[in-house]
This record gives sequence, C-alpha cells and structure tokens, in this order.
Amino acid sequence: MSASNILSMTLSLFLFFGNGFFTQAFSPEMQRYIEKHSFETGDNFQKCGNTIILMYHTFVEEGEPTAEQDSLYTTADKLAEDIDKLQQAGYHSISLWAYRMGLFDPEEKYFILTLDDGYETNYTIAYPVLVEKGVYADIFANTEMMGQAGHLTWDMCREMEASGRVHVYSHLNTHEKATSLSEGEQRYWLEISVSALERELGEKRIWGMSYPYGDYDRAVFDVYRNLGASFQLVQGQQFDDPELLVRINVPYSADMNDIIEEAVHN
Repeated sequence: MSASNILSMTLSLFLFFGNGFFTQAFSPEMQRYIEKHSFETGDNFQKCGNTIILMYHTFVEEGEPTAEQDSLYTTADKLAEDIDKLQQAGYHSISLWAYRMGLFDPEEKYFILTLDDGYETNYTIAYPVLVEKGVYADIFANTEMMGQAGHLTWDMCREMEASGRVHVYSHLNTHEKATSLSEGEQRYWLEISVSALERELGEKRIWGMSYPYGDYDRAVFDVYRNLGASFQLVQGQQFDDPELLVRINVPYSADMNDIIEEAVHN
C-alpha cells in the first residue's frame, strides 16, 4: 500500500465503540507517523528461516525466580548465559528493525531478543547485560504504564535508545487482549500508544505489534496491517503471512539449547 493511500485511509477513519459513535479522526501525530513510516517497510524483505525471536518479560533483583515466576521472570546471569549459548551455536544478534529491513545475510543465523510490558528491570538489570554483551533488544511497552512503579520511565527509554542497542515499540496503551476490543477501540488505543512513543522518543522508526497475552486472530491482524504495521509478533501461528513473526517465551528453567531446537525459525 502506498504512503498516499495509507494517509488517505487514515484521514477517513472514525471510531465506534461502547454504546454509540465516537467521531474522532486520528490525531495529526498519528497521521504524520503513518505517512512518514509507510515507505520504511523493507519492501524486498523475505523470511529466510534463519532467525529465532525470543521473548522475556522481567527480572528478579536477588536470588532466583520461584516456580510460580518461572515463565515470566529470569535473572541477569541467566540472560547472559542464554546469549552465550546462542552465540556458541552460531547465532548473531540483530534488531527487529534491521531484520525487517532485510539487513542480514541469508546464509547466517540470527536471534532477536524482545522484552514485553516495559518493566523497570529491563533498564536496571537487562540493559547492562545487553551493553556488556554487545547485543540488541526490542522492548514492547504499555505506554500508559510509563513512569508508574515497577515500570520504565521515558528517560530510561531515551537513554537505552541513544545507545543504539534498544528500540521501544507499542504493546498497546494498556495490557488488554486485542480480541476483546472492538475495531474502533483497537485503533483508538493504538493511536494513543504510538502518539506517546513519537512524542516522547521522536526517533524515526518502523512500527510493529506485540500482542498483550499473545492474544490475536485474523481480524485483529488485518486491522494493524491496514494501519501500516511492518511486522506482528505472535506466539503460536494461526495462519501463514509474511508479516507474521513467531517468537518463543524463554522460561528461567529452560535451557537455551533446547529453546533453539524448539523455536520457529523465521
């Protein structure tokens, strides 16, 4: 879809939710965002089956995660160990932006680190590991939570992005299941989230989606694609599409060598 078509479509969108019509067009920030980024989509991109995408959430500051925390929590040492095992297996670090723009060697193997929800420990614990290891990571944050206890601040995001090691993307404004929202609500909350990212971080970026709870379906996927999403991250592939990127959660108790064997290679 051309930039002019996307902009024209965006200008004509209206929102419907609740018990009536909410006739607010997209904000000027959102209109500029879609127009500005629609050409930065890596038109020659092709998945080569050589890249695994890994999902983390947050980190314990002391000790080890409990059994109940295993799927969402990890430690700095385990993250460093995971990276070491990936590199020992011949995988190279790449960012989502570089991958989606096709800036990789199809003969090599790559890994992408993603961190969901925007927890403060992404900055205090994970970020120093990323810098020490010289690898990239992409954070998907609920923008409404920025600055709240236990979550990232915009200053933290700016510092990490300035390093060139981290990019911050939308995980919607709040942590709600996308399929529970009407199409109008999806567009509205995406506008709020993307506008906040552009206002606070400002850097030119392609944009993509990571769904809260991994919850999506074809209808939701089509809404975000029609709004210009360059990629959409999912756990569990419901259908085949070149813009659908499959990732795998990394529990604390999991061995990275087993994850490598199990993971979908995009």
